[in-house]
Amino acid sequence: MRGEALRISIGLLQAFIALAICAIAIAMHLVEFPVTSMAARELVNALHAPGFGVVAVSMLILFRQANGPQLAYSWAFALSILLALAAEAAQIIGPRGTSVGDLGSDLVGISGFLALAACVDSRARRSLSTSGLALLLVVGVTATGAAVGPVAQDARVLISRARAMPVIASFDHSWEAGIYRSSAPTQLSIVEPPAEWPIQDGKIIAVDLAPIRYSGVTIDAFPNWSGFNSLSFLAASTDGKTHELVIRIHDAEHNQEYGDRFNRNFTIGPNAVRYRITLEDIRHGVSAREFDVSRVAGIVVFKVDATGNERLLFDDFRLE
Repeated sequence: MRGEALRISIGLLQAFIALAICAIAIAMHLVEFPVTSMAARELVNALHAPGFGVVAVSMLILFRQANGPQLAYSWAFALSILLALAAEAAQIIGPRGTSVGDLGSDLVGISGFLALAACVDSRARRSLSTSGLALLLVVGVTATGAAVGPVAQDARVLISRARAMPVIASFDHSWEAGIYRSSAPTQLSIVEPPAEWPIQDGKIIAVDLAPIRYSGVTIDAFPNWSGFNSLSFLAASTDGKTHELVIRIHDAEHNQEYGDRFNRNFTIGPNAVRYRITLEDIRHGVSAREFDVSRVAGIVVFKVDATGNERLLFDDFRLE
């Protein structure tokens, strides 16, 4: 009688833990994380796959105690997939939208983590042939690598970006590809600096403008600019002409209105010039409030109504 009561208590505890895992997973899909840049948002999105991999292994541990390997792995896989579907459906009422891509990432993480778990589970291995174990190992390593790899890459970008301060973008390192992007179909390329460029050590970015309304480049800057006096960067054109550009800088509170960000027009020509903008100007460049220099989200440099024949050169965005 006592043994029966103990089994019931353990079963109830396992059910409670499983429900708690489900509740936490769904709740995390209903929360908008306070990210300040696209680079940070990419990291949050990349956590889908390993996150559901951890959920699947947690479910496996719960079911593994009282069930055989086949049933435990089947239940863990099935419930994790159902939870992934429920979490995506919950986002319909949340701040983030549903995504078939996220479901695919969840499936990769679940499959990879469970496959690796089976490879180290002595009871599960006994039911596998040598070829079956080898196949499971290949699937586990491949899927887990696909799940964890983007997280590691995005984390590397954010860590490297923080270590590079006060340099915001030098275009000299491979990781920087994760912090800049173009307004399509604008083309970006990393090139050697011309002979007359002020900084000969390293690379620069060439921006080939497209004939669209706003053509340019966006940089996901390190967010905290507190303690610095100004932002500076190098810029020039390659066609011998002068071009009027716009630089906009927005913080995490930006409401997508023109007056709720810092905007400044400036002119570039064939000679490379270092441009400087004081943080005092940026701080007071928003009409209805003070710009938050501790939560900068991005820098955008663009030309309005480009012809598509312009090539612009930029380098060494830094805080001083």
